[in-house]
Amino acid sequence: MKIDKNIPIPDSRFGNKDGRPPKYPLKDLEINDSFLIPYEEGIEKNKMHSRASGSIANFNKKYPEKKFVTRQIDDGIRVWRIK
Repeated sequence: MKIDKNIPIPDSRFGNKDGRPPKYPLKDLEINDSFLIPYEEGIEKNKMHSRASGSIANFNKKYPEKKFVTRQIDDGIRVWRIK
């Protein structure tokens, strides 16, 4: 098998190493913008909230200057950019 050197790794879309588009539009939010993650049937509300919070925490490792807050509401999880 041939070994290649100095081949740059193509950029992947944030959070998806397989090149899929990001699940949440965190990168596109401006301060005071928000989006809703609707509840999914068969998934506990707290588990969905935990997943969203985990995605945001991973995003903040790459973009620490942006801050978000999440809240469980009647329709789903709402995510706001606050900084």
